[in-house]
Amino acid sequence: MILEEKLSLVRTLLPPAFGVNSETLLALKVGSGIRIKDALYVVKRALTYQEVSKKGNLKYFKWREYELVNLRTFETQYLEVEKDDRLCFYMTDKKVPCGMLSDLPDGKPRKLYVEGMDDALYLDEVCHARFSDNAKPEEHEQVTMLDYESKSGEKLLGVEVWGEGNCEAYFYSELDLQDMEIFAHEND
Repeated sequence: MILEEKLSLVRTLLPPAFGVNSETLLALKVGSGIRIKDALYVVKRALTYQEVSKKGNLKYFKWREYELVNLRTFETQYLEVEKDDRLCFYMTDKKVPCGMLSDLPDGKPRKLYVEGMDDALYLDEVCHARFSDNAKPEEHEQVTMLDYESKSGEKLLGVEVWGEGNCEAYFYSELDLQDMEIFAHEND
């Protein structure tokens, strides 16, 4: 990221926020600032996902994903926020090139290996969804999301398969609410 892009990103930060409740984590927008553990991030993109049936019919469950940029390293990570029985938070740790997977995920293998890792990862959940960028809510894409977990539960791998067989895979971890604080946000 060149200096001009870094300055432009920092200029998108919204006004300081104090006493923001946890539900606001479902409504962050471009320019919102969030502290996760000891790192500060700005929201570069906000996406909304909605579960669909295999045939593409909309279901009830929705969640948010934020493309975050670390304000110290300017690296990109993703934060997923969902509310089922409770608020849940997941943060990507490391991108895994799909060529490092033992099987291509288009066949939904029940067990995967990642090159350089001894432990197998087992299919935990499959979800069909559509997503849209909140800047362009009328445009949406279909995606199949596969979550894999090691037997110990210590390693989590999320694989997203897009319509044309393209895939993205990330190791991720679950976060606790106390790991996060919103420091810049503006309500509508």
